[in-house]
Amino acid sequence: MINRLKKYALKMIGVGALLGFGLSVGPASAAEKVTLKYGIFSRSIPVEALTGYAKTQQATGGLESLLRSVSDDDRSALLKLLNARFPFGVLQVDQILKSPVGATFLKDVAGATQLPGRDEEAEVKALRSAALVTAATDKSLSFSGMLERYPTENLTINLPALLKTLKGSQALGQLVQGGLQNVAPPPTNLP
Repeated sequence: MINRLKKYALKMIGVGALLGFGLSVGPASAAEKVTLKYGIFSRSIPVEALTGYAKTQQATGGLESLLRSVSDDDRSALLKLLNARFPFGVLQVDQILKSPVGATFLKDVAGATQLPGRDEEAEVKALRSAALVTAATDKSLSFSGMLERYPTENLTINLPALLKTLKGSQALGQLVQGGLQNVAPPPTNLP
């Protein structure tokens, strides 16, 4: 009973934090477009086009033209990222993101993304918010889910920088590269 109350209280704190963040950045629903940058190339892509590409491996429109410039390795890494799903609930994601490794990872990813008109601290909060809402809604964490729940209408991603960050994160890189066959959820007692 105490554990249930503790979990409920943590969820309510998380919801309050998410609502507070949403109010601080203004009226935002969710990302509708992602501007992908790859070197000198840049395309504004509907989020549905990216999630559709993840499911079908068929790119259309602006995504198709951008992917012609993307290396085979980076295209493969993008597909793996879009299809990766981690079996973590909202409490686990919250604990992971509060850990030193999680905080560093969020900061690194924020360096590869850009929240329009905001600084890196706001970007970290937006990414954290998207991760928590995704985990709470889907009972798992995925990059596609985070894109769908990013708290502004447009997200800009420097694709090479994001892929470099993901490749540099050994734990996440192993999850994304190796799939989830042998992955156990993280412990729930992280500091």
